[in-house]
Amino acid sequence: MKYDVVVETAQAELVAAVRATVPISDIARVWKRALDRVWAFLKTNGELGPGHNLFLYHHPERRNQAMNIDFGVQVERPFEREGDVRCIETPTGEVARTVHVGPYDRLGNPRLVRREQPKNRADFVGNLR
Repeated sequence: MKYDVVVETAQAELVAAVRATVPISDIARVWKRALDRVWAFLKTNGELGPGHNLFLYHHPERRNQAMNIDFGVQVERPFEREGDVRCIETPTGEVARTVHVGPYDRLGNPRLVRREQPKNRADFVGNLR
């Protein structure tokens, strides 16, 4: 599958999130429980205008270290922390994005996306992790 990659400047977005520190291999085991806590909070705070689920990965220095991950949902306005659900902002800056339409098992390898980029974007796109 050919992916069109767009490079743009991302603006900060507000997110209601629960942070977990987990080994990369355990992400599939913990994401749903964390999101369930966020959605339970949003159910009683509907005025926050919940949007899409969003996972914000904070990569450790070494791949074998546990990773901090904010499992969350986009919201329209800030709020005070309640239990382990807190209001965070996504980082700003230059990002590369693409869209995949189809089943997950047909999701292309991101390295193939990098090779398809114009040479003037190779350094940026090649540095995505």
